[in-house]
Amino acid sequence: MDREGFWLEAKRRRNHVLLWIPAWLVVGLVLVALFKAILPSDKLSLAPMLALAVWFGIFMYLRERIVSMRCYRCGERAFAQIWFPLNVSKCKHCGAANET
Repeated sequence: MDREGFWLEAKRRRNHVLLWIPAWLVVGLVLVALFKAILPSDKLSLAPMLALAVWFGIFMYLRERIVSMRCYRCGERAFAQIWFPLNVSKCKHCGAANET
């Protein structure tokens, strides 16, 4: 992947994470309704917890897509953030930066 393509992909993946966070308001309601429809009546209290678990699982998948990106220059993992990878401005190993 070339430099420009790498940084465009990094920002695209970061934006997916940023959009997924407030998406909880809509996705959470849909998931809770779905789980309430398929769970037995004595287990309905589990619906919000299951919805949150699904949302968080997808959040972690999106996060992993960012932190697993390999630098176009050195080939190492480019980003170091553990929980919330928003700073996608330079490689943590070689310092390759988006200079556009």
